[in-house]
Amino acid sequence: MADAPLPRWLARLVLLVFWAVVIGLIALAGALWAGAADSRPPGRQLTEYAFADLRQWELSADAGVTVAPDPGGLRATFSGPDQWVFALRESPGVPFSLEAGGAQTAGEPGLALGLAFGYSDRQNFVAVLLNNNGYAQAFARAGGAVREWFPFGQWPHILSLEANRVRLEVSADGEAVVRINDEVLTKFRAAEFAALKGKVGVAARANAAGQVLFNWVKVWSR
Repeated sequence: MADAPLPRWLARLVLLVFWAVVIGLIALAGALWAGAADSRPPGRQLTEYAFADLRQWELSADAGVTVAPDPGGLRATFSGPDQWVFALRESPGVPFSLEAGGAQTAGEPGLALGLAFGYSDRQNFVAVLLNNNGYAQAFARAGGAVREWFPFGQWPHILSLEANRVRLEVSADGEAVVRINDEVLTKFRAAEFAALKGKVGVAARANAAGQVLFNWVKVWSR
C-alpha cells in the first residue's frame, strides 16, 4: 500500500520550521563572526595605554634588563635567566578589566610574559604569565609566600607564533576571572589578596637571554 501524502498544512509547517532553522543558523554564524560571542569585560570606558612616553609608567627591572619604547610597543631585553621586569600604572577602581598583548621576539623559547596587578613591591603582587612553549601560570606572592590558582603547566589556547592576549576581569564584588585569548584560565577572589589595591600593568620573567615585546595595555573601567 502506498504511503498517504502529507496534508498540505503539515507540509507547509515542516517547510516553515526548516527555513526558520536555516535562518537562525545563518544569524548565529554572523553574530559569532562579528564577535558577539566574545566575553564582555567589566567596566564601560576603554582606555589604551601607549608606551611611547615611559615617564607615564613605573618601571622595575632587574640589573641586566634593558627596557625601551618600540614602534610596536614596549621592548624588554634580558641578559640571562631569573630576571624580571614590570611596567606599572595606578589601578582603576572596580569593576575593571585589564588586558595586555605581547609575544617573545628573540632568544630561546620560554620567556614568560603577561599581567601584574595588586603590585606594591617585588614580594607582594599577583601575576598571570604565559610563554610560547604553551605554558601558563597564575599566582599571588605575599610577603615571599606564593599561592597558585593555576600552577605552571600547559594551556591549550596559547599561540606559539603570534601575540597572545591576557585579560583580568574584576567584578564590583572582587571576583576575578583570568582569560588567555578569551578562554577562561582560572577564577579567584581578588579581594582576599589585596589584589585590588596595588598597581597594575605588565610583567615578564626570563628563563634565558632573550627579548619580549608588549604590544598594548587596555583598561576598561567605570
